[in-house]
Amino acid sequence: SFYAKAGWKTTYPNCFMIFALTITILFWADYNKECLGDRLIDAFYWFGDASRDNNSSAQVVKLVTAMERLVTVKNEEKNGDITKNFYSRVSCLIAIYHGEIDKWKNQAKKSYELRSDLVHGSQSLYNTYNIELDFDPFKLAYPAILSACIGFYMLDLELNSYEKKLKNMYFELSELCKEEKYKTKEVMNS
Repeated sequence: SFYAKAGWKTTYPNCFMIFALTITILFWADYNKECLGDRLIDAFYWFGDASRDNNSSAQVVKLVTAMERLVTVKNEEKNGDITKNFYSRVSCLIAIYHGEIDKWKNQAKKSYELRSDLVHGSQSLYNTYNIELDFDPFKLAYPAILSACIGFYMLDLELNSYEKKLKNMYFELSELCKEEKYKTKEVMNS
């Protein structure tokens, strides 16, 4: 599998080394057309924009947009599973290192639903300053983005025709996260 060959399960020091290498590659890259690395750059942009916004509702919209950029694959709109794919993939990205997949899936689902309510008009973005979440959405977004950095790095940041490989990466990740150990908190020790 992709993860077995690439060493997805790695220690935190290696994760941060890969993250630093990913940032360096993205910074110095001179891409002529869209590539996988663009998704990470966009996610960093949306995350940074959310961190500077004083409106907590706008922060949720931007953080979910950051995560969507990482986990949404083209042509999936047709199958109607965008919402399910979002919270499943986000939760797997985090659980691979932190366990507690059900906790992350619940938080991803709540974030996505609130974002949808805000964007589609069920709630006011302007008049809503207290978000209806019982968790910090930044603590959902940043581990998802960091984990995506590792996965995207292993796929190849400069990859142009990446949709099929990205979809396969998420399929393999979801299969791996079905293991019982990803339901507990102590994943890194197993």
